[in-house]
Amino acid sequence: MDDDDEWGLIADALTGDGEAFGEFYDLHLTHVYRFILTMTRHRTVAEELTSQTFFTALRDLATLRRGADRPRAWLFRIARTVVHDHVRNPASRRTPAVDVFNVSDPDPDAGPDEIVDDEDERTRRTIMIRGLTARLPPEQRRCIVLRLGLGLGVEDVCRLMGRSPKAVALLTYRAMRSLRLDAGLPVEPLP
Repeated sequence: MDDDDEWGLIADALTGDGEAFGEFYDLHLTHVYRFILTMTRHRTVAEELTSQTFFTALRDLATLRRGADRPRAWLFRIARTVVHDHVRNPASRRTPAVDVFNVSDPDPDAGPDEIVDDEDERTRRTIMIRGLTARLPPEQRRCIVLRLGLGLGVEDVCRLMGRSPKAVALLTYRAMRSLRLDAGLPVEPLP
């Protein structure tokens, strides 16, 4: 993607286009996550801080200035600040959130061979989840990225998607149901 296309995504996201921000997120997610993982050396913490980074980016997107900032460098500055705040503030170093797809970190008492197996399994599951998510209809995928990937609240997702809270809840339910069915996991009935 060239600079003009990326700045077009940013302009669209500033108007409330959730799909545009989703594309911006997809474009930079791997780079930001790896950057944070290098600094934290802990997958779950890196995942949580990556989520915080993109939430901050979404909130502060209007501060990004063409000609003065490069989007990836701007995201890395946000990520560095998020990591530094996490390290400096003991209150922010809480236990990381439970993984939505129950992909847990290795057992701390496991031997080296078991940890490698756990890491391989985690990687396989992550790839599978990405593949399953890619099969979702665009509205469900966007909803899942905003709700679970970025950790946004229902009100924020409603505003970004131009949907009611009931519509967002239904999109989330349908997406999770599809993901669970495709993954061969049990499906919970609609509450």
